[in-house]
Amino acid sequence: MQRTSVVDGAEFFQLGYVTGNLDAAMAMWRSRYAVPGFFEFSPRDFPAPEGMAVPMRVAIGYQGPVMIELIEPDPADAGLYKGALRSDGGTMLHHLGYLVDEATFANYPKQMAELGIDMPYAHDSDELKVLYADTREDSGLFTEIVGRSAAVLEMFANIPRSSVAA
Repeated sequence: MQRTSVVDGAEFFQLGYVTGNLDAAMAMWRSRYAVPGFFEFSPRDFPAPEGMAVPMRVAIGYQGPVMIELIEPDPADAGLYKGALRSDGGTMLHHLGYLVDEATFANYPKQMAELGIDMPYAHDSDELKVLYADTREDSGLFTEIVGRSAAVLEMFANIPRSSVAA
């Protein structure tokens, strides 16, 4: 099947930001944008291909239905996050995140290649299915594709959410 879009079959769910100061970024998102809280983790347990820095710290939270991901990479080895690190330590939008089912995720590497889009990072295990597509030429941002594995959905279920009155 010929893919007509980078995000065919995908659901937008996330804004991914890079910061030089995760604690300050979380405080800003809590106070200014009503993110009730963050789930913090370090993805050092996941292998990183050459050229892809493993972030030191990551925090994810929700502003309404949209997940906010804050990534604080190692400034000495920021990898594909380097271009989004601000000199003042503030946040900069780095990628848009999309969720796909696991079967669809398996097709993405081939389909990105057919579209001529580089993938500087891809990880596919039972626990985590994630890839970055370099769509900066199109949108100025990377595109992150995440497979809906049971482990990912369990992690997402533990993220604080605000209760918004209708």
